[in-house]
Amino acid sequence: MTALVNLLDLARMTTATTGTGTLTLGSAVSGYLTFAQAGAVDGKTYTYGIFDSAGASEIGRGVYTSSGTTLSRSVLRSTNSNSPISLSGTAEVFITAAAEDFSEFRNDIELVLAEVEMRLADIDNVAEFLGSTGNRVADSFDALTFVDTVGSTNLDTGTAGLLKPTIGSGSTQTLQTVNGTVNPSPGQILVDRSVALTPGDVINKIGASLSSGQTITLKIVKRNSSVNYDIVVSQSLVHPGGGFADVTLSSPFTVPGSGSYYVGLYAATTISGATGQARGFGSGGDTGVSSSVTFGEDTGTVPVLRVVKNITTNNATIKSTGLTAASAPTTMKVVALVNHVDSATAGTDYKFKVSRDAGSHLSAYLSLNDRVTLPGGNLHLIESDPIDISGLTTGTSPLWQFETLNNKMVELQGLYFYWT
Repeated sequence: MTALVNLLDLARMTTATTGTGTLTLGSAVSGYLTFAQAGAVDGKTYTYGIFDSAGASEIGRGVYTSSGTTLSRSVLRSTNSNSPISLSGTAEVFITAAAEDFSEFRNDIELVLAEVEMRLADIDNVAEFLGSTGNRVADSFDALTFVDTVGSTNLDTGTAGLLKPTIGSGSTQTLQTVNGTVNPSPGQILVDRSVALTPGDVINKIGASLSSGQTITLKIVKRNSSVNYDIVVSQSLVHPGGGFADVTLSSPFTVPGSGSYYVGLYAATTISGATGQARGFGSGGDTGVSSSVTFGEDTGTVPVLRVVKNITTNNATIKSTGLTAASAPTTMKVVALVNHVDSATAGTDYKFKVSRDAGSHLSAYLSLNDRVTLPGGNLHLIESDPIDISGLTTGTSPLWQFETLNNKMVELQGLYFYWT
């Protein structure tokens, strides 16, 4: 959000600056105060006006610097076709307010009200229709009354109060087939060295096949030498038995481009195995993530393991139902609460379109502004610029459409939709 306009009382000074550059401030005009006397703060931005003795004038915004004393110039409007006027060396500069300041202040108030309405909808667990003609709605998605769950694609509604993309299934790589059993020596980690992990793969889950239930710890290791391994991933699983079960890694593991990486496990009792395979074994107990662990190597029975890899977030298209307008809208905008689970950029990794005929004809993408990150995480308050839809096929059924791109996980946690 923009800052409120900074005002100073009775601040009016002379300047002997010539040309179009930064102002060097002189003394107070008779009957007025210097900017410092009026309370100007070093480094703050002020809206200024300039009247030059040659008859030209300018209004703009500038940063006040107490050392100097100077004021930078960024022109909003001027008698020189809205470019900086060329100062003659005899001019006065004063602190004022511009029409743009009040417009931005109004926009900020509207943005705050939009957030409040989304929060109230969340408290009430229902979408709130507002305005004298019902021309705005705040939805927290606790109920999905106004979400087109059938017409949306790759939409996960499993968590109340948010809409998000579904997750793809990835691919499963099973390293061996069960043809025996193995009883690890007490305190032993067994590693299947017959199949190395593929560089660049992202490992999301590790699984093992067990005939009976027990608690095991699944590992990813890096082989440094025949007697020295690094354990780079270690995560426990309460295995129910009866075949394969997987543990989802707390952080997906990307297999580096150099080095040899393998999968293994620690188990306390007999497990299913595959005979006659290259293996590594460590006898130091259930060692967690650590470097330079002593291992041995031989050929024998290894655990039957698998990895689930390269799971990605699907790109989603999420849309509202067609709402009801009193007359055909010509302008629309959205304000949204978007949680960035992955690093994401508004307008690049997710976008909005709108419609006034229930989605049969959609607008161009709205221009999005990331106004503020709210405290406590990665929840962003996103505001679109208003979009002129007078050229779209007419209708009285407003609709919004949210699209995620680039396989990024973002969550739509609230939306304020306005039309006029």
